[in-house]
Amino acid sequence: MSVPIVDLIQALSNPEIYPHKPASVSVVQTHASVVFIAGEFVYKIKKPLNLHFLDYSTFGKRTHFCSLEVKLNSRYSTGVYLGVVFIHTGPAGLTLEEIGDPVESALLMRHVPEELLLINQIKTHLQPIELVELVADSIAGFHAVAERNPHITEFGSPCCIRTNLQENFDQTERLIGRTISREIYDGLQAASELFMRNHEDLFQARMSRGYIRDCHGDLHLDHVLMGESVMLLDCIEFNHRFRYGDTASDMAFLLMDLDFQGYREASQKAALRYANAAGDESALKLFPFYKSYRAFVRGKVWGFVLDEPEVAAQAKEAAARLSRDYFALAARLLGVAG
Repeated sequence: MSVPIVDLIQALSNPEIYPHKPASVSVVQTHASVVFIAGEFVYKIKKPLNLHFLDYSTFGKRTHFCSLEVKLNSRYSTGVYLGVVFIHTGPAGLTLEEIGDPVESALLMRHVPEELLLINQIKTHLQPIELVELVADSIAGFHAVAERNPHITEFGSPCCIRTNLQENFDQTERLIGRTISREIYDGLQAASELFMRNHEDLFQARMSRGYIRDCHGDLHLDHVLMGESVMLLDCIEFNHRFRYGDTASDMAFLLMDLDFQGYREASQKAALRYANAAGDESALKLFPFYKSYRAFVRGKVWGFVLDEPEVAAQAKEAAARLSRDYFALAARLLGVAG
């Protein structure tokens, strides 16, 4: 039995459905998920989408990826990812009680204080550069023990990187004239290929030197938790190709987001600190390319929101602005005029 996403959102927006009876529920939508902040707990359901690079189209697949999300994120965090729960159809409709048939799965998390996320910590910290350098050290430590093997290494090949790039451009064509101009689109495509050709030997060397690993894949400021230790949240679980890759690409996501938020000096210091902590000076040569790639991905993802019928018009307007701004940053990072 399939339940429409709008019905699930309506049901999970009601505090009475939850066993712990929160006072209220806040709903946050992303391009692929709906998050319900219900007091001390968070429930996250995956939208029934198939975007080629992401396939949540069946109940079984959504359940599988919820379970995988718990497993993978537990590499970088403790006590946040609690497990998978099921939504059932009971006599009175949808319920989180174990009665009736399970019709949807949800990821259960402990709600982390918003003020502890790096996106907010950096705004109030007296020494933001020291803060991001601490994070850079931690990420270098995570990368040092991340899994690597011959299969994972192939994801750092120039062929695979070009596949990722081309997929981005193919999927973004529908946004031309909406959140990205033809001039920036064509310029970024040409500049990305030029960088690839000019640094082919470096990409190959990264493979042989062990820098292609099972990383986080979505490492922006909202996904870094500054608790007693640095923890990372919400890694990519839905596609190996986006999580397996160069550690420099993983770190570049965070650096790009610092640039986007206006912390350019902090981004530069974090890049140097990471390269030193990881013993990886060659990453500095790759950061502009990978930062542009990551900004383009963010522009694409926010652009997808424009075609999601369940998203309100005001939220779509905000998504369009973010999409345009990320595409503009991607262009600046590779010196593309627009």
